[in-house]
Amino acid sequence: MYVRIEGIGGGRTRMAIEGVFASAEAMQQILAMGTEEGMTLALGQIDAILTENQVAGG
Repeated sequence: MYVRIEGIGGGRTRMAIEGVFASAEAMQQILAMGTEEGMTLALGQIDAILTENQVAGG
């Protein structure tokens, strides 16, 4: 899995996540384990975490 984070101006940031799998079957196996839901929940918390860090940092 690759994660790219880049500033895009105006105080905004873009995060791109790319998963690379050996085959479609490997991807389906990962999805069947609940990875999509777990990532969705984790990424849904990013804004709150970054806001906390910004406030704590100054």
